[in-house]
Amino acid sequence: MIEYFKDLSKKEITNFKAFVNSPYHNSNRQVIRMFNYLRSKYPDIQEPDLDKAVIYKHLFPDKSYNDDYVRKLISDFTKVFENFLIQTEYETEVQLNNTMLLRSLRKRGIKKRFESILNDSLKLQKKQFSRNEMYYSNQINLENEYYHFNFDKFKFAFAKCLQSKSDNIDLNFIFQKLHVFNEMLNNEYNTGKTFPFKKTFLDDILGFIEENKKIIKASHPNMYIIYLQLMMFMYLKKDYMEEMKSYLMKNEKKFISSGKSVLPYYYNYLVAFCLRKINIGETQYRNELFSLYDKMLSKDLFLIDKIINDYDFTSVVNNVLAINKYDWVETFIEKYKKFIEPAFAKDSYNLAKAKIYFYKKEFEKVFPYLNSIVYKNPNYYFNSKFLLVRVYLETGNIREAKYIIDNLKQYIREKYILTEEQITIIKTFNKYAIELIKICQCTDKDKKALTLIFRKELDNEKNFVPNKAWFYNMTEANKL
Repeated sequence: MIEYFKDLSKKEITNFKAFVNSPYHNSNRQVIRMFNYLRSKYPDIQEPDLDKAVIYKHLFPDKSYNDDYVRKLISDFTKVFENFLIQTEYETEVQLNNTMLLRSLRKRGIKKRFESILNDSLKLQKKQFSRNEMYYSNQINLENEYYHFNFDKFKFAFAKCLQSKSDNIDLNFIFQKLHVFNEMLNNEYNTGKTFPFKKTFLDDILGFIEENKKIIKASHPNMYIIYLQLMMFMYLKKDYMEEMKSYLMKNEKKFISSGKSVLPYYYNYLVAFCLRKINIGETQYRNELFSLYDKMLSKDLFLIDKIINDYDFTSVVNNVLAINKYDWVETFIEKYKKFIEPAFAKDSYNLAKAKIYFYKKEFEKVFPYLNSIVYKNPNYYFNSKFLLVRVYLETGNIREAKYIIDNLKQYIREKYILTEEQITIIKTFNKYAIELIKICQCTDKDKKALTLIFRKELDNEKNFVPNKAWFYNMTEANKL
């Protein structure tokens, strides 16, 4: 865990200092010394700084190295660090804290304070616009505490709170089931396979929402969004996308003011819908997709938990370059390059820059960026090679294009870490690149016939074709 110390914010470092120096949370003085050592290196903590021997020498300069002791110290520090993270999360859940306090007050019979905390908690619940599983869980717990506190009174009277408790149990169940149904659909889509998932209660839940759509739309916005997402992906109908987009824009400020914004997640649902449409050939959704991306850029909605994963980063670059918005892509990659997952940040950025120059047809500027890619992930290797093949074919360098294609064939034979999907992607690209080369090298007499066959094969290809639009474009009149 010590390697994650550098990821703490300055405020978290300050809070951690108070935590580690508190006798209640930590009684080990050596853990404090470990904290002070790491803080002295923060924020530029390097890998050698975390070496056990280096740490021991710094903390105990007059003693001989003791591996068992330093291992135990790191273990003790890790436990305190983890408790700090738990405490940090716990403190953000105000209503959970209130529930725990109410339980303690009830058990101790402290009536006046119980009623005051309960009233404040219920008011806070009513103010919340976003309502997720935590909201429903808190509401259930508050109703539960209220019922048990007034148990004697309810022995012979109508306990209305039990109905509220029951309703919120239902809503919590429905909300979580909608989530898992969406996860099942995404799992099937991402793998390209149908799995034997038992979607128990799906029809009942969808029926319930349809019957109560007006109140759910007005009072349960998160549930309504997840419902729209599910319907959007089950039926791939634009109507659901338009409804979600309209609902989000109408309630944008409410979602933001409700605390930790869920808008990045919800806009990603819309993005995913457009991408699915594009992937099945409905390329008119590229403009719709760009409109969403442009909104997300202006509102800073690309980050989830302060990062953008390299897959999403690359997807944005690819889809916006496809409509020739070069300046927009430049702005995007420069703004978000520092938020890409560190392991893939440099490769993602260099590949993105290479693609920009490819689309601008400034081919000589592509090579320095491709040469800077380390290839920590197979995707970066074969996508870089795809780009090289395209550069060589665009510039008429057939010999080099063939050489790269042969390298990709060899890569498939030697790299056992490749998935079946990755192997299929490489083979499909090679197949059409080789066919394109044949067209380039054939006589003018045969070119038209081969081009028609080539385009028909592209039309009927069931596998994903990388750079499919480029292949079509290369077979247009006067391109070859």
